[in-house]
Amino acid sequence: MSEYAFFPTLIVRNPAFSYQDYSLKNLEEALQNPYFKKAIKLASVSLYEQLEKKGFLLEHMDTKMRTTLWKYFNRLCFRPTPFGLFAATSVMQWGVAEQAVLTNFKAHTMVDFEFGVQQQLLPLFQHRRFQVNTTIYTAGREFRFLTAWREPNESDRKFFIKSIVKIPILQKIIAFCHSLKTYPSIVSFIGAETGLTVAEAEKLLETLISIQFLVDDHDVNIIGDDYFVSHNDAPDLDTDQAAPCYLNLIGECYSGSLHTRYQRTIKKAVDCLHILLKNAPLDKPMQRFVTAFNRKFEGQRIPLLYALDPETGIGYEGLEAEIEGQDLLDGINWSAKADYNLPVYWSSAHSLLLEKWNTSTLARKTIVLTPGDISAIDDNIQGAPTPQTMSTLFKVVNGQVIVESIGGITGTALIGRFTPFDEKIAGFAKEVADFEAAQNPGVIFAEIAHICESHTANINRRQHIYAYEIPVLTRSVLPESKQFTPSDLYVSIVNDEIILFSESMQKRVIPRLSSAFNFKRNHLSLYRFLCDLQFQGINGNLNLDLKNYFPGMNFYPRVQFGDSILYLATWYLSRIELTDLQSLNPTLPAEVNRIIEKLSLPRWIALTSHDNQLVFDLMSTEQLTVFLTIIKGQKKITIKEHLYEITDTPLVKDEGGKPYAGQFIATLYRRGRTYAATNLARHPPAKSTRRIVPGDGWVYYKVYIHPSRQNEVLLILYKRCIAPLCGQNTVMQWFFIRYTDPEPHLRIRLKVKKDLDATVIASLNHQLKQCLKNGLVADYLIAIYERELERYGHLTMDSFEQIFFKSSELNIRFFKALIKNEVMPPNLLIIFSNVSLIMENFNFFGVQRLSFLTQVTHSLLCEFNDQADLKYALDSKYKQMKSLLTAWENGDLMVKKALLWKHSSDFAQSIRYLAQGTARSKTDQQFKWAADIIHMHLNRFFLSEQRKQELVVYYLLMKHESAKLARTANQAVSIIPA
Repeated sequence: MSEYAFFPTLIVRNPAFSYQDYSLKNLEEALQNPYFKKAIKLASVSLYEQLEKKGFLLEHMDTKMRTTLWKYFNRLCFRPTPFGLFAATSVMQWGVAEQAVLTNFKAHTMVDFEFGVQQQLLPLFQHRRFQVNTTIYTAGREFRFLTAWREPNESDRKFFIKSIVKIPILQKIIAFCHSLKTYPSIVSFIGAETGLTVAEAEKLLETLISIQFLVDDHDVNIIGDDYFVSHNDAPDLDTDQAAPCYLNLIGECYSGSLHTRYQRTIKKAVDCLHILLKNAPLDKPMQRFVTAFNRKFEGQRIPLLYALDPETGIGYEGLEAEIEGQDLLDGINWSAKADYNLPVYWSSAHSLLLEKWNTSTLARKTIVLTPGDISAIDDNIQGAPTPQTMSTLFKVVNGQVIVESIGGITGTALIGRFTPFDEKIAGFAKEVADFEAAQNPGVIFAEIAHICESHTANINRRQHIYAYEIPVLTRSVLPESKQFTPSDLYVSIVNDEIILFSESMQKRVIPRLSSAFNFKRNHLSLYRFLCDLQFQGINGNLNLDLKNYFPGMNFYPRVQFGDSILYLATWYLSRIELTDLQSLNPTLPAEVNRIIEKLSLPRWIALTSHDNQLVFDLMSTEQLTVFLTIIKGQKKITIKEHLYEITDTPLVKDEGGKPYAGQFIATLYRRGRTYAATNLARHPPAKSTRRIVPGDGWVYYKVYIHPSRQNEVLLILYKRCIAPLCGQNTVMQWFFIRYTDPEPHLRIRLKVKKDLDATVIASLNHQLKQCLKNGLVADYLIAIYERELERYGHLTMDSFEQIFFKSSELNIRFFKALIKNEVMPPNLLIIFSNVSLIMENFNFFGVQRLSFLTQVTHSLLCEFNDQADLKYALDSKYKQMKSLLTAWENGDLMVKKALLWKHSSDFAQSIRYLAQGTARSKTDQQFKWAADIIHMHLNRFFLSEQRKQELVVYYLLMKHESAKLARTANQAVSIIPA
């Protein structure tokens, strides 16, 4: 059974009119209804003015105007999605009643968010105050910061990265204007610090304001009460008001509830969908960011803005801020390049759905899934966890739950937009947010505040839901102590997970967007990154769409599971299928029936475009006529089946008993921690140089070679170049690792005596040119050595480089011994001995050794999805190797040949030096360092698939150590006197 439970509060959305009111005759009556007139005027002033000229009489209107009116009336009767006066939202509860009676609908308005309205209000404020742009960060000799600009008569904002030379006065202004300061006080401050005249100081200040280095306090806010105009209740709505407004219709649940039995149906649907969708490919942006970040900043904690800057960092999804001076490209939409490398996968869910589709005997091929079908799905993949809280949007029709959407990263997303209009909804949203925070102590949830574009800002406005906010190029009205400015946020990668961290609070930050807005429409990398980060490692999409499983079909059947409908039958009709439909004569019943039967269309359909739907009864001549008028000339359309309520006891009705097409939002939750509290402690100032360019003491080569020839080239370079240079003390240390980025290559780093870099480079270049001629090497280049100071420690980096040096020497000696057939035992036993040697020098023995091996093994298994068949194969491998491991443990096999002993001893001594010098470190730190050393040593030993082979080594040693400890315990028990 699902681990989810339900919050007791429900949201119900319903059209303003009953679906029983929908007919051509009622449209004529509605045109004389003051409510319908107000709804039209708020939706389209131009249409309202045309209707006035026609006297609001249908007979005076042409077909185009009639069709437009018909669409609005259809929406007023069928579509529950909030839109002006066309639909209402109410709060109700789960309970045992069978019906809910809604009443007391009330219009709530706010001043429209158009920037022009706000600008008209600015003159009311005589004393402007300024503070520093919260996105400022340092990049070399510059201050860089994000800016937003909006052209007149445009709703979208454009984002740029600006830069200004870092001079002392700017640093002082940043400190002074950390909080709001008045214009005169800033002028006085500049004058006092620089000796500039008042006029000169004002000129500098105006420049800083014009480039948005400083921003004023008249910026608008998207969260909380409007900074300029508080919203007002308007039960007697005046549609002639001068200022444009944004309106929501809020109702009350007069009596009744939604029966809790539907919760069981929804929870079963959640379980079913989680299994069906666990193998679906997740979005890749976060994975790409992790890869790029590790490549450039591995182990470091980097300012988020610095990391997202495409020049200083790695950018994000190609969403670099615009470069000024590209006006030639304005207004041209470029089609995205086709991706011909999309992953193709086939899962057990594909097989099940296809089999059920092909064998269905129900009309129009309904897929009926059973609990047995779902339990039989086995892809050996656990799947990503689902969110802590999430929402489901559903209808109940004729006793069946139609799941319209389920998921999201938080239960606040679907209800956030209603919080400014209803205190009960606002209180419920805060209850959900507080629950998430309580389940995840040690981390801070923070709302992302950002104005994307003016015409969508209205639906993004919301009350304060989370205790903290991240304002992104917008104003926050929370106290400064409750704000995380972008410049305060740092990012790091821990175990392939992106960790966002507040420098001021020293805590992990989890971004949240309490809005259903499609944030992927925004092109600001900072905003997109924060929004995407919400979904990292979480499967927030439990929506079944057969088109994703079997693309390119023109029909997809309904999918049912128990009493839930997971997917409504859908038709994607293109020009070929539309030809007969568009030429249909609606007044000829026989022809109508023939075409409907040919396309297998139901009587009731919904013409669908994104989240817009128009409902039609194809057996009604007047409705079919309107439908054909709308689709005339279209090249493709989407149709979904519409399930019509036929019961005499509708779930949602008004006080007069009229039924409504109710749509419910339920919020689910599960207990337990989702996010680990991570302490990214401040590092002491680095005593070691991080970036070393050729000529500064290290020489770094990337040598591109096929894995099968890497050892051969290594031995050539070692014999002819590296060993002689080491003998001359020209090279004091060297080490290599194997890497794929994206092509396989060797990374060779050499620590060079002062002023002898040119000698080393000349010697290596000579040998590598010969290898190029001989076809052993594909390419090579000299690179900058980025030392991983965070991973290996600022104070211990030199010790690790010495370990890598001795590890490389030991591996080279082993490769030479292999060629000369001087190594007798299986190669794997050499590795067992080396790993054991590393653990010995960290003093890992007995239970502590087993604990270390178990922790690393578990981590590696998780890396490979912890598949059951993988464990089975590893157990089989252990059974094959068990006798060999026992003989090795007993010393029956000589693995420490004299020719390897010298290098093994040097390797051990370098590890012992590190271990003894850090003996007071915590056990987990010692475990991490030992794992890092083993990882790098095995990387040098194995030619390919090093990570997989590393898992096998750890697993075998873990099983061996566990068996050894068990034997020891049994022997101890056997000698205890009776």
